[in-house]
This record gives sequence, structure tokens and C-alpha cells, in this order.
Amino acid sequence: MDQLTRIIAHLSATTDGDKELRQLLLNLQSDITNQSKTQAHLLAINEFLATNKDYTLSEEDRADLENILVVLSTDEVIGSLDKTVYDKAKEEIISLTPQKRQNEVRRKFMRFENADGSGSELEYRKTKLNEILKFLKGKVTKNPAHQGDDEITQEDFVSYIYPNICKIAEYYTIETKSCTPADAEVPSSEKEVSTSRTGMPKWLKVLLIILGIIV
Repeated sequence: MDQLTRIIAHLSATTDGDKELRQLLLNLQSDITNQSKTQAHLLAINEFLATNKDYTLSEEDRADLENILVVLSTDEVIGSLDKTVYDKAKEEIISLTPQKRQNEVRRKFMRFENADGSGSELEYRKTKLNEILKFLKGKVTKNPAHQGDDEITQEDFVSYIYPNICKIAEYYTIETKSCTPADAEVPSSEKEVSTSRTGMPKWLKVLLIILGIIV
């Protein structure tokens, strides 16, 4: 889209605000042909604008951005704008889950939501959120060169699903060890496996760290 390219060109790659929005728009541009990822990126852009009310764009760029959001957003995305942080995080996780597994993930979230309000509610939710994390981690592809249609990409897990698990934990005040994944290169094939100092592939080390996020 010409409008999207033009806005990106006007944004600084180093200035706070500009830098964050520019990256969100680059993500959208990169995944523009993937509907589920496009909708996830649109939600992220809307969230950025909602939480950075003092951030300003030129009148022309603001009009172009609003037009992009209207044209690309589905009714589901538009309807989600007034939803909670939890609702948005859950929906983005489900959207990035392989289609044949989405109903299964929805059921797991329903069990997570089904806390009875007793004193053990927090512990219950912590357990259920950990179960969701373990399930999704188990669906991450081990070989990006031959990814199955029942697998989650390593990039989607580390860059989108994992941060959304962190948002849910924070929303429900669930204690966590860390919500900052280690910097690691995800291998593009079995032959391009970078290793950590422990000798294990870096992407695997990251997933193991993530799996231990919830105390």
C-alpha cells in the first residue's frame, strides 16, 4: 500500500514514538498478505495509539493511517478495540495458533477464566496459564525449513505469543520470573543451528527459559 510506505518513510528510526510505530508498520507491511497476522498487527497499532495519546503525526499521515486501519480491519478487530488487555492478548495468541488447534486453545482459555473467586483463584489461574504456555511451546516448529501446518513458527512464539502470555500474567497479577526473553537467533534450517555457551541451540534455550517464566 502506497499510504503505508509513505508513512514509514516519514518516521524516524531512532526517535522514541516514531521508532516504535515505524516497527509496528514495518511488521504490518511484511505480513500484509497473511490475514491473521495482519489483524494482530492492526490490534498492536491501535493499542500503541491508545496508550500514547500525546504522540502526534502530521495531519496527512494521521489521515492515511486511519484509512489503513479502517480498510484492513475486520469487524472482529474493530469490535475488540474496547476489550481488556487480557481479551486482546488471548485473541492474538489464538490467531497465531494453527487453525486446527485454535478451538483447543480456546477451551484452555475458558478453563483459565473459570476461576471460582475463592482464595485459590490466583493459584488456579497460574496453573492454567502455565498449561497454555506448555501446550503452545509444544507446537513450535523444530525445523523451520519443513514446518508443518500444525506448528507455530519460532518467530511467532518468541515475538508475539510469549509477550502476550506476559501481558495476561501481568493483567491478573500472576507472579513471574521474567518477561524478557533472551536475545537469540532462530535457525532457518537444521544446518543453521546457532548454539549457546551450554552447547544447546539458542532457540531451544530461549524456549526452555520461557517455559519456566511462571513461578
